[in-house]
Amino acid sequence: MILLSGTASAQGAGNFGAGFVLGAPTGLSFALGNVQLTVAYSFLDSGSLLVVGDYKVLNQAITGEVKNLNWYLGPGMALEVFFTGADAPPKGRADKSNLWLGAHVIVGASWVFVPRWELFLELGPGVYLFPAVNFLGTGGLGIRFYF
Repeated sequence: MILLSGTASAQGAGNFGAGFVLGAPTGLSFALGNVQLTVAYSFLDSGSLLVVGDYKVLNQAITGEVKNLNWYLGPGMALEVFFTGADAPPKGRADKSNLWLGAHVIVGASWVFVPRWELFLELGPGVYLFPAVNFLGTGGLGIRFYF
């Protein structure tokens, strides 16, 4: 689900980015400042809607031959709504609740390869906290265009 503060966003782009991420989850990706949001729908089983929000606490340039390359780190939260029947729990989950809330930490890298276009790769290990404790893993490869 990324804005580069300072250096890369100053390349004629605004602060709002929109794009696509392929991974877990696969869906739409948005960024505004150091806040990013991913919205995805899963067609597996009965389906689910996953919304992941992250805040990049660290967002620093990687020095070297590749320009406009940053790494970032920050906390995030996930909300997942499963569309299963009330009599069956979501796959892989013992609790029958259709609403799950979790927290994770994201770490990633982003690269503005041409002005206004950003390519990013991130991982977000974490844990679902409600209604039961369960593994939460996010991550993917994505691209955003900045307006």
